[in-house]
Amino acid sequence: MPKVSEEHWRAQEQRFLDAARRCFTRIGVAPASMEEIRMEAGVSAGAMYRYFPSRDALVHAAIETSMKEVEAILDEVGERGDAATPAEFLGSVLKALRDFRYHTQGVDLFRLAIQGWAHAQSRPETKAMLMASFQRQIAAYADAAARWTSKTNAETVAAALGGAVAGYVVQSAFSDEDIDPKRYCKGFSGFS
Repeated sequence: MPKVSEEHWRAQEQRFLDAARRCFTRIGVAPASMEEIRMEAGVSAGAMYRYFPSRDALVHAAIETSMKEVEAILDEVGERGDAATPAEFLGSVLKALRDFRYHTQGVDLFRLAIQGWAHAQSRPETKAMLMASFQRQIAAYADAAARWTSKTNAETVAAALGGAVAGYVVQSAFSDEDIDPKRYCKGFSGFS
């Protein structure tokens, strides 16, 4: 068999991940079979198994790559450093996530997040990967919060920011309407 270039390998891997995400968006993680994902990708049965030896490996990879994308968004927003308050930072994060939500045609990353979180509850390796990602996200929130508050308080603010982001994702996934990040963040001003 001819050797496949690394670029070709990554492109095929992404093709399968995108096909899996489209299936997960359309019918859910639990009911999506390898056969349905293979058909969505338009490949032979053996081709997909060269990249992902099992359905669990494919689901894990789909969740992991999505979490890395979220982490990259948080890093990008944090590096800009243009938010003067936690509410402004939260608004920037939510806007960036909302803009990224449908970046792949046929995929809703917010709906997938909820399904991925549920899937991970019975998969220790996937749960550990998610928890590690959440810890990195909280660290990114704490780095940003250190601009407005003490290091000790930054950790508390980071936990609140993480909860607010998760809440926005859940509300958005279940809503038939777009949830405006500015309006969502404005609600937090009533807590002080």
